[in-house]
Amino acid sequence: MTTIHFQLKNVLGLLACICIMHLSVSAQDYYFQTFSIADGLPQSQVWASLSDSRGYLWFGTQGGGLCRYDGEDFEIFTTAHGLPSNFIHSIYQESNYSIWIGTNRGLSHFDGHTFQFIEGFQEQVNVLLQQDNYSLILGTNNGLFQLSLKDTVITKANYSAALDELEIYSLCRYKERIFVGT
Repeated sequence: MTTIHFQLKNVLGLLACICIMHLSVSAQDYYFQTFSIADGLPQSQVWASLSDSRGYLWFGTQGGGLCRYDGEDFEIFTTAHGLPSNFIHSIYQESNYSIWIGTNRGLSHFDGHTFQFIEGFQEQVNVLLQQDNYSLILGTNNGLFQLSLKDTVITKANYSAALDELEIYSLCRYKERIFVGT
């Protein structure tokens, strides 16, 4: 009788552990929502996105410009608003809440009210990363560039000659290093 009691106690203990583990390891449910042209997107191909600090979602499309979504409606920004192109490849919010938009024909800055096209820079900007409080790194189809946030001057970055002519598609900061994806 004690053997059956001991085995039953072990089985019940094992079942209790499994139930507790199941409750604590259960996966988090995510809600996915899709948007289409019927919902207000100006174009169906989205190549860049950003969730900004004010709660807006930004989408960069391939030919339809830039969209800002407030949870209900899309507001569309195009070359008529100051973008150098309607082909958006990257969107980045810097620490002061302003937004930089990389296109296939250069870079634009949004201060919350107006867009300003950065004159004299025609490179396709695939990715943006804030290097410090004073500069952004731009990954282009022609290597890396650096944007001074003080005076919006863009210069060719001289991090490594091996990167000078490469197409840069991703930048990632890890501790004190920056990883570059080509």
